[in-house]
Amino acid sequence: MFNTNLLKPMACWRWLEDTGSTPYYFSVSTDKAADPVNLMGASKRIMEHVMFCEQGLMSSAKRATSSRFANVAFSNGSLLESFVRRFEKRQPLAAPRDTSRYFISQQEAGQICVLAAACGPDRHIMIPSLNPREDSKPLDEIAVAFLRHRGLEPQFYQDEETARASVPKDLLANRYPLLLANLDTEGEKSSETFADPEEEIVDIGMARILAVRYRPIPPESLHNFLHVIADFISSPNQPLDKRSIIEAVAKVIPEFNYLERPLTLDQRM
Repeated sequence: MFNTNLLKPMACWRWLEDTGSTPYYFSVSTDKAADPVNLMGASKRIMEHVMFCEQGLMSSAKRATSSRFANVAFSNGSLLESFVRRFEKRQPLAAPRDTSRYFISQQEAGQICVLAAACGPDRHIMIPSLNPREDSKPLDEIAVAFLRHRGLEPQFYQDEETARASVPKDLLANRYPLLLANLDTEGEKSSETFADPEEEIVDIGMARILAVRYRPIPPESLHNFLHVIADFISSPNQPLDKRSIIEAVAKVIPEFNYLERPLTLDQRM
């Protein structure tokens, strides 16, 4: 993640400068970069610092912008896509309890990117203007709506093995098993946000898009972290554990509040 989100974009930018180009620069961040609680979100938050730091590598860009936006509905690897795949394989659907998410379409995601890249103010992060009460949807309710769209009623289960074994019986009754699980996967928030409480949100004259003003950090802390992570990646045989990475991240983004839970997403899926 750190190689993809930090070192490779920096290498790309150096190549652009070496060819005599200092273009506008845009990169998609993610809602996970706001108030980050996992290493993916932390890597995206630090990517924003790499892009916007006044004494950073990309300070020569004519304009640098980013965008944090919501989940793209039914995109590859998403929970909603898993509903489709599980249904096709006659496997129970699974959704966490008491968990809400924002969703946008692929077309909306493309529109946000184009607007952020072409019209966004320099060193700002574009975010969608969404209302938590109206636009954030409980994931279990989306699973229910998905099944009803397929002409089936949900049959709720709390136990995974029972849900697996009940698919044929439930289908005969025009029902389908829906496993409701606790939100116990690492780094997952119960609700989403697009900005930290301390970040300043500004109106940029668009009806449904706002901007987050970049909040700088000491350049030396960013440079030190990039040296550390580059050393980790270039020396794959040296001993390293996740805690070492978490501690290094916390030095560059003190607001990083790593949320540890018993399962990874791969284990839950």
